[in-house]
Amino acid sequence: MFGKFSLLGKILMVFNIISIPYVVVALSARVAFSEWFIEWQYSLKSFPEDIYGMSKEERKRLAKIGLKAVLSEEGMEEFKNAKLPDGRRAFTLKETKHMEDVRRLLSVLFPLAYILSVFNILSLIYTFLKSKRLMGYILLWGGCLCILLLILAGIISVFNYEFAFEKFHDLFFDPYSWRFSYRDTLIRIYPKVFWFNGTIFVISISIFISLLFIIFGLFVKKKYS
Repeated sequence: MFGKFSLLGKILMVFNIISIPYVVVALSARVAFSEWFIEWQYSLKSFPEDIYGMSKEERKRLAKIGLKAVLSEEGMEEFKNAKLPDGRRAFTLKETKHMEDVRRLLSVLFPLAYILSVFNILSLIYTFLKSKRLMGYILLWGGCLCILLLILAGIISVFNYEFAFEKFHDLFFDPYSWRFSYRDTLIRIYPKVFWFNGTIFVISISIFISLLFIIFGLFVKKKYS
């Protein structure tokens, strides 16, 4: 089927198909790492109240500080110095250490997604100029692969989110570094429902983007067959 395509074209095809799911999911996740997403979560009627009485406004304030902490050095300094209304430190040393681990991880994952997205765009332009049909296959199969992986992640999340949450954290962090007491501030401002909603949001956005890739890929493939 692909015998007439050049070796470079085939290499670009394989690389793009494999990298598209990562880029789509990582960029969708980056959208969720924003203050508006925190505001939206806290505006939901189903969002749980803090069992120890912290107000929603205070929780949102601290949640936004946590967001800035995992995205920048300056934000991390603000996180370390954050105080509760009674003047006590908002976050323990263990919580600070975990957020530093998260920041280090994101400092690799997001920039890598930016770099790969630029490479994908440039390679797709090159492929389009050389073989429009091959570009159609890349978008079609890259989108299909992404959706298959997302459906699997969605099924696991819906039926056993606790398992998915734990395995994800154990994969990227020390198994004992991210487990906290329900009295710890991180758990109070980012309850499990926060992460579940975030997971469904990222999966939904990623599936939408992947469907656009599939539709456009089918259009190009059919037009230039």
